[in-house]
This record gives sequence, structure tokens and C-alpha cells, in this order.
Amino acid sequence: MNANAEVGERATDQSCINLLIDDVQHDGWEHSIALGKSYYVRGATWFKNNVLKNDSELKNYVGITQKRCKSLDGSWLIRGVNWNERFSYRQAAAALSLKKRAPLSFQKAVQTIMLCEDVLNELRASGEIQGDLPSVVSRMHIEPAVFYICDFDLKTLGELKKARPNLQAEARDFCGQVYQEYLHDMAWGNTVTRRLASKTREFLLQVFPEFPVGAVDYRARPNPRSASVNETLI
Repeated sequence: MNANAEVGERATDQSCINLLIDDVQHDGWEHSIALGKSYYVRGATWFKNNVLKNDSELKNYVGITQKRCKSLDGSWLIRGVNWNERFSYRQAAAALSLKKRAPLSFQKAVQTIMLCEDVLNELRASGEIQGDLPSVVSRMHIEPAVFYICDFDLKTLGELKKARPNLQAEARDFCGQVYQEYLHDMAWGNTVTRRLASKTREFLLQVFPEFPVGAVDYRARPNPRSASVNETLI
């Protein structure tokens, strides 16, 4: 089977970009936000319930994924990132962990889904998995957590907290988060998912209707940081 067709079976243009839940491309994105650890792999629960429960077993398949990645060309892999960079099964395991949900760079998130696909294909070939199970790329996606609120920084957060001391706890509850530290992370420069950035902006406008709150954006900005480790994925 042609590797490009196999990996990109649900993509009309056979591009790994189609794995993204949100299109966050802009000029130069592959040299900026695509390299940051700001991409979550969604569908881990489905993968563990239906394909492979033990993360440590991923190491048995990562070599297959590394070899297949090298065989793919520009018709599926985007240019501008180093697809030959070492990819560890531990990185994939951390991203698939239902407790940790570690964010990855875009290329590592793509490779994690490729690894999951290789696991399913190998288990099907060996007869360990039988029946009509959907393809990995139809059930697993990449959610970018590259969003922020323009001009929302530590100075702004400090001013708002003077007027409303419980601001962080209120934001946490309004946005359905577990940790209130996520708001401080955003002010410090960490990014979050589009949903959380939009919900946070809605909250700020509600409690401070006269305060100028910037727009939600995802394009490159000075001193970009990776995704907040305190965001609770919903």
C-alpha cells in the first residue's frame, strides 16, 4: 500500500495539516508556533480503549514510524520542520497519557498519530485486533493550544486583581478549569486552546466591561512560549 495514501486516507489533499482541529497556519508558522510544544493529541481515550492500553508497548513500534516518516515526501509532510529529528516513544506516551496530556510540537504530534496508526496496522496484521475498527486518522486529531489574548500580560493581570482579588479563582470556575494558575500562565505568555482563550476573554469582558480586553489571536508574537501546563482539556 502506498504510504502517503495510507497515512492521509481522510485528507483530500493528503496533508498532515488536516489532522488539525483548528487551522492555525500563517506566514512562517512552520518556523514559529509549529515548533513550540503547544499541540495536544486528542483521541487518546479511544486509542487506549480499542487499540493499546499499555503505553510502554509503544517502543515496539516507534522504529516503524520513524522509517515510514522518512519515506514520505512533501505531498503529505509540510516543509520547514525537521521530520528527521529524533522521535521517542516516551514523548508519544506523555502526549497520550490521560493524566499528563503533555503538549508536543506539531511535528511530534503528527508522528504520535502516525505511531498510533502503525500500532493498529501491526496488530491487525498479526490478528490481535479483528473486526470493523475505524482508522486512527478518523478518530485522532491534533488540537493546537497556540492562542492568547492580545495585550493580556502580567501588568494587566495585576491591575485587574487589585480590583477583584479572587479574579483567578472566578476565571477558573467560569471556564471549567481545575487550576486557577492557568490565568497567570496566559498573562506570562503561555498559550492555550482556542476554546479556553475565547472563554477567558468572555469572562474578562463580563466582569470588566469598561476595561479594554484584546482579541484572541494565534499568530506569532515576540518571545513566544509553549502551551500552559495548567490548562484542563475539555
